[in-house]
Amino acid sequence: MVNEKKWEKTQDWFWEGNVQNRIIEYMVKNEGFQIIRSADPGKKERGPDIFAQRRLSDGSFERRRVAVKGYPSERYVDGERRGEKKRTDPSTQARHWFGEALLELILAKSKDENLQIALGLPDKKVYRNLLERIKWFREKVGLLCYLVDEHGEVTMYSVGEHIPQFGE
Repeated sequence: MVNEKKWEKTQDWFWEGNVQNRIIEYMVKNEGFQIIRSADPGKKERGPDIFAQRRLSDGSFERRRVAVKGYPSERYVDGERRGEKKRTDPSTQARHWFGEALLELILAKSKDENLQIALGLPDKKVYRNLLERIKWFREKVGLLCYLVDEHGEVTMYSVGEHIPQFGE
């Protein structure tokens, strides 16, 4: 049982900061990116969650912006009720967060069509479903996806790649 008064959102593996940290590690170690900027989700900083670049073989740079979202906690994260279980289903709020992240990336890509864009999300059923439902859109705009599972493992899906659903 969780001690409601001592619980902190950072204890949830799917908290945005935990997801962001795992994606940064993956980008640096597995993809060779240099992180130019990362926002601090604990302070609710504005700006790109992750902005990175890597040098290509021709000497040019590839730049990538990643919009990271966590998954809503089943517990209140602030206020007098902090730590108490919520009555509402987190998947509803997750859909709104997904839409906010997409809008952020659409606006960034509209300013600079050469910018690579990616979503970074915890590996949850609602996010997998939404990502697969927007497959056509992902192909058209070049949207990459990072999913972080409960063990901290990151899977990167390339543009338009099929995102299997749980049990598939």
